[in-house]
Amino acid sequence: MHASYPLNRFVVSAYRNFVVIMAPRELLDTVTRRLADAGVPAAEYAARFLVTEILGCSAAELFSATTGAVPDAAAERIFDAADQCTRRMPVQYAIGYAYFRDLRLRVTPDVMIPRPETEQLVDLVLSRIRHLYAPRVLDIGTGSGCIALSIRKEHPQAQVTGCDISQAALEVAKVNAESQGLEVKFVEADVLAVEDGTWRSFRGFDVVVSNPPYIPDQERIALQPEVRDHEPVVALYCGADPLKFYRAIADIVQAGALRPAGLIALETHADYASQVAGLFEGVGHVEIREDYAGLSRFVLVRYP
Repeated sequence: MHASYPLNRFVVSAYRNFVVIMAPRELLDTVTRRLADAGVPAAEYAARFLVTEILGCSAAELFSATTGAVPDAAAERIFDAADQCTRRMPVQYAIGYAYFRDLRLRVTPDVMIPRPETEQLVDLVLSRIRHLYAPRVLDIGTGSGCIALSIRKEHPQAQVTGCDISQAALEVAKVNAESQGLEVKFVEADVLAVEDGTWRSFRGFDVVVSNPPYIPDQERIALQPEVRDHEPVVALYCGADPLKFYRAIADIVQAGALRPAGLIALETHADYASQVAGLFEGVGHVEIREDYAGLSRFVLVRYP
């Protein structure tokens, strides 16, 4: 659990070479201005997230605390994190965790920060497997473990395996599984090495789900610095071929990873969803679903 600091203590806080005496709301306003001046997107939201999380209070409590001063330890943590954000580090990395559905997950620059769109991918999977008593689920490119752990938590009988090429990412996923008290098997495996002997053990899953790297290299320059300069390259970019990882997943499925009548659930780049769907035409029922922004984001394939 993160520390909770009382908001009504009057404390003079030392920070760097000057003295800070701030009420919580004043501190929030200062952090917001600092982030906005640095060009941080959605600076007000980022500042509120940072301040409330470190103080261990709700936004309502923060806005109602008009007297007193922030404790010195909390003020220093907040300013340190804000300084990292002014260098365009994502606020989730600055405080060390992110929220995904109802999970609080450890995140480091070794794993991609979970996105709301991926929460919708989990919804799509869960809606199709709730009738199964103990479905076997394979999450390819698990990263922080957000998909695997959410499915395991919300379908407690599910037998979930998460794999990733990054050992560092798997260590983060294991920490998250332990902190949540969830049993998920995590395995190191390269989705592009279908001939690797590792994949021979991946057989008979009811679901293969994946949010693989799908950003073409040529789009990297247009991304916000928070993404481009801080999130892991291996989790984001697909090189020049936006279908590379989807072809590999199709090969893994064809090699026996998915049982008959199994489900493939994929998150995709909005510009390439139809092409991803085309990889599976003729082998099962293919469906493209939109995300909450109305973009073609998910490809679902039900095998015969």
